[in-house]
This record gives sequence, C-alpha cells and structure tokens, in this order.
Amino acid sequence: MFNAVTLLTIVLVCFPNFNRYDFNGKKSIVLSTNSWLGNKNYFLGALYLAVGGLFIIVGLLFQIAYWFKPRGFADEMHLSWNRNSGVTSTS
Repeated sequence: MFNAVTLLTIVLVCFPNFNRYDFNGKKSIVLSTNSWLGNKNYFLGALYLAVGGLFIIVGLLFQIAYWFKPRGFADEMHLSWNRNSGVTSTS
C-alpha cells in the first residue's frame, strides 16, 4: 500500500552573512504555506476593489454633472471674492 506521506530530503545551507553574535541573536527557519502572492487573506484585495469601484462611481457622477452643467476652463465665476455679498461700500 502506498503511503500518502513520502520521504523528502531537504538540504539547507546557512552562510554567516549576517553576524548574530554581537547582539546574542539566533537564526531560525520558518516553513509556511504561502503562495507567491502571500498569505490567503482576501480582505485587502476586496478592499482595493471596493475603493476602486467607489472611485469609478464618483467619477461617473462628476462626469454626468459636467455634461448637464458644464463650466469653462479657468472659470472664475464661483470664487468667493467674485461673489456679490449684498454689502455695498460707500466711499
């Protein structure tokens, strides 16, 4: 009968490229089941898609508002110092 667990030999060679003796540190090996994209946490990807979708919707709303009420390039009509406040100066 074939066993599902097969024998696997892994050879690990560690080089002393980073000195750990000065601060009494130690080296360790972490074995994990990550893919090349990282861990299987879909929250960040879903958040990116949600925020991107929100920006597309807001951009479309601004485009539709521009189609109905366009403004010229460098339009100064809506600046606060160009508005009439109703106060007249008497000089």
